[in-house]
Amino acid sequence: MKRLHIILPLIMGLVIVASACNKSDETPKTMLEIEKLSYTIEGEESDFEIIVRANTTFTCNLPEEEQHWISHKSTRELGGGISALTFHATANTSDDHRDTKIYFSSSDGTVKQSVDVSQAPIAKIILDSNIYTVSYKEQSFEIEMSSNTEFEVDIECTGEWIKLAESRALKSYTLTFDIAENNTDAERKALITIEGGGTKQEILVTQSPMPTSNSIRLQLTHAESQLTSPMWYGIDIAGSVSWGDGSTDTWSEEIEHVYADEMQRSTLFDMEGALSFTIAELGSIDAIEITYIAE
Repeated sequence: MKRLHIILPLIMGLVIVASACNKSDETPKTMLEIEKLSYTIEGEESDFEIIVRANTTFTCNLPEEEQHWISHKSTRELGGGISALTFHATANTSDDHRDTKIYFSSSDGTVKQSVDVSQAPIAKIILDSNIYTVSYKEQSFEIEMSSNTEFEVDIECTGEWIKLAESRALKSYTLTFDIAENNTDAERKALITIEGGGTKQEILVTQSPMPTSNSIRLQLTHAESQLTSPMWYGIDIAGSVSWGDGSTDTWSEEIEHVYADEMQRSTLFDMEGALSFTIAELGSIDAIEITYIAE
């Protein structure tokens, strides 16, 4: 019985030692963790970081077809198996988002992760024109524009003779402004600012003074290949058109002219009995000058 009590502890000790040896020989499980698996970055050229925690070496790869706009720039070791990988993205000048995946893999290939990256396009506000001239009459007029970002409209003018009436939008927008009649003998100006997404556009609106006669000279500076007369409003309207290429015509409704080229020129409309006019499409019209001719 004494011998039995001595041998049993020895056997148990051997078992404990053997078990301890087995635990120390186990290989740690491969770990590769990404702090964030999805990134949305702005359209401007920029850098961004991806934080990786790993207990082994690893690789990161980008699809070859996306390497024209995104690249791995550098890696910083933060300690404790944590790395900060910096990626560089060029400016997205397209009209759409662009997307890619960055693939991470442990050196033994047992753990793989991927990170989704989406880049928005650069914020854009595009206008048909930045300069508008309107008659003295009370009216509404529209500004055609397109934008890929939310925006705000600010109007800077003396008094409240011009107001934003409404807008409708998806990607293309029509901004409608209400204008009060200018019953003074001086022209007035308003500066409209459209701003959003870090970009802005300015529009100068000039309203003509109330005329002292019903004769108008309208000068259009343009580079159109074909020009159609504005729509004229008044009583007993008559007039002539100097197209700017040496040709002249007696005015008639919807009269138009075809040019031999698209060089810049000035077209003059000398109109009697006209009080106001509208231009359906600005096209390549760069400047509008109105003169009210005294009787």
